[in-house]
Parts: sequence; C-alpha cells; structure tokens
Amino acid sequence: MKRYHSKKAIKESFLKLVAEKPLDKITVRDIVEDCGFTRNTFYYYYDDIFDIVDELLEANVDKFLNMDFESGTDRLEMLNAAIDLLPDDPKLIKHFCVSSKTVDIKFYFNKATDRFLVNYIQASAGDVEISDCDKKLIFGFYKSAAAGLLYTWIEEGMKVPLKSEFKRMGVLLCDSLFNAVQAAKDNPSPVELETLPEAEAENEKVVSD
Repeated sequence: MKRYHSKKAIKESFLKLVAEKPLDKITVRDIVEDCGFTRNTFYYYYDDIFDIVDELLEANVDKFLNMDFESGTDRLEMLNAAIDLLPDDPKLIKHFCVSSKTVDIKFYFNKATDRFLVNYIQASAGDVEISDCDKKLIFGFYKSAAAGLLYTWIEEGMKVPLKSEFKRMGVLLCDSLFNAVQAAKDNPSPVELETLPEAEAENEKVVSD
C-alpha cells in the first residue's frame, strides 16, 4: 500500500508541474522536491520522466479501449462520452502536446481516436460488415479533423475549453460521420486500397521510435 501511495504521489506531482511549465523543462529534482520523496524512490518506479508520460498516456488510451457502445446508442452521446475523458487543464494539454514527446503523443492520440471510431462504426453499422478500405478512409479523415482541431486550438491560444470545441465539432460533424458509415454500408467498396510499402515502413518506424 505504501508503494502504491508513493507512486501515486510522484504522478500527482508530475501532473501538477506539467500544468505549470513545459514538459521538457521538468526535472526529476522538481518532482521529488514537490512530492517529498528521494530520487531513489523516483527511480524505483520510473526510468525517467518520459516513463511517467508513457504510463499516463497508456492509461488514458485504455479508457478508450474499454469504452463499449451498443447498436442504437445515441451518436452524440457516444462522442461526448469519449470527449469527457480529456483532461480539463488547457496548459497541461499544451505542455504535453508541444514537447519532445509530440510523436508519441500523436501515436497515442491516433490509437485512442481509432478505438473510438471502431466502436462508433460497429454501433452504427450494426450487423453489416464495412470493408477495411472504407474504414481506413473514414479513420484517416476524422483523425485528421480531430488532430487539426487540437493543434489549431493550441496555436490560437486555447481561448475556449477544449472539451467545448470537440463537443461543438461533434454537433457539426457527427451526422456526417454517421452518413459516411451508412454510405459505406449502402455502397460497398469494389476494391481494397493497398498501402504503399514505403508508407508501411515509415509507420513501423514511428511506432518503434
């Protein structure tokens, strides 16, 4: 139990600090001074600060992975349930996204978005199977829209709550996503798109890095 509380305190101190200053400027010394533990205690649980980042990101992605929607669930209800998993603190989000961990954060963001879209498509399509080709097109389009909204929000100074931005996007685009799924059901793709070998190699490189 003591070990659990020690690790929990380290993570809480890290989250407190990352809400105050950029991720790349946080040191192990900052964290242990804030939580009152020694450096040895920190290194008992983590190899470095980015090890905490990976654990936190993986935990949030797991929340998306565990989301399950039944056929017939209200579309906006599905989207808003996913959006509510986002952190509330705008500076925390910015300091995570604009850092040397940007590539990893994009990977986790895409993984979470993919899972939501899988659940959404399964709930919307019902018993009708949609081709992998159409799924890839739908995933790519809406992932790009979500990522674009996130980084535009950061660039424009985070003037409104991020959750509000995403929920408004949901109101505006949710029907278009549903319509894309319906179009895929009603007009099955005649061919499967092939991924270029160099593109596959690049994707594997990004994930392995």
